[in-house]
Amino acid sequence: MYNRDSKTNYLVIDDEKNIMIYSVEQKKVVRTIPHKEGKTTIEVYLAKEGAIMVSEYNKKEKQTLVSIETL
Repeated sequence: MYNRDSKTNYLVIDDEKNIMIYSVEQKKVVRTIPHKEGKTTIEVYLAKEGAIMVSEYNKKEKQTLVSIETL
């Protein structure tokens, strides 16, 4: 993923427990998002340039919250 404003490249790495956002220029993980927090399941999708869409599904309340966040 490329952020045109900050001219930064990011890699989105998805493993079994966490989703990690890795900055290629800084050579480090800039953000870690767990897939599960209690009864909430979290997924991350690429949105527009320099942004991600975070989907949070709450099993108890049976509702999905979607937000777009810039990196």
